[in-house]
Amino acid sequence: MPKTAQSSKTVKAVKSTKSAKKTAPKGKKSMARGLIKKKPYIEFLTAFLSIPVLISVLLLNSNSLKNLNAKPTPTPMPSVNAQSGFYAEPIGTEKPVEPTSVGAPDEPCERGLGPAAISSPQENDVVSDNPVTIDISYDDSRFCEAAWAYRINGGSWSGYDDRSVALYNLPQGPIRFDLRVKSIVGSEEETVTRNFTYNGRGMILIPTSQTGSDSAR
Repeated sequence: MPKTAQSSKTVKAVKSTKSAKKTAPKGKKSMARGLIKKKPYIEFLTAFLSIPVLISVLLLNSNSLKNLNAKPTPTPMPSVNAQSGFYAEPIGTEKPVEPTSVGAPDEPCERGLGPAAISSPQENDVVSDNPVTIDISYDDSRFCEAAWAYRINGGSWSGYDDRSVALYNLPQGPIRFDLRVKSIVGSEEETVTRNFTYNGRGMILIPTSQTGSDSAR
C-alpha cells in the first residue's frame, strides 16, 4: 500500500477520534444545563414540601411555651362551715320536746291545750329583717306543756319544739307561716297561721354546725 494512502487513513482516524472526544462532553454539559434550569423548581418544591413540617414544629413549640407559662389553676375548696339559702332555727332556751301522751305531771296543770299565739310579725306585716324572728307564746303557767311544729308556704313540717323560730334568707314575696300546736299530755292539737310579706335583700351564710333545719320550706 502506498504511504500516501496510509497517511490519509491515519489522518482520518485521528480526526474521527478528536470528533468523538469533542461530542462526548456535549451530552454531559446538556444534562448539567438541564439540571441548572430545573434547580429553581426543585428548590421551590422542596421548600413547599417542608412547610407542613415547619408548621408542626412551630405549633409544638408554641404549645410547650404555653404549658411552661401557664399558672396552675387553684382547686376551689368547698365550704365546710357555712351554707346559704333558706334556714330555720329555734331561738331561746333549748328545750326540744316530742309531744307524746304521758301520765299527769308531778305538779297539777290544766289538761288540754292552752292558747298559743304568734306575737310577731303581725298579720299582713311587711318585714325586711334577716333573719325574721317568729315570736311564739304559750300559757304554760296554767295549762300543761305543749310543743309545736311549723312550715313555710305549705312546705313540709319541721320537728316539734317549744321555742320561737328565726327564719333566715326567706324568699321575697308573700309568706304563709303555719304553726301546729300539740299538747304534750293529751291529743289536743290546733293550727295557727300568720301571713306576712318579706322584702328583705341579701343572703346570710349560716354555720353548718347549727342545729336548725330547712325542712320547713
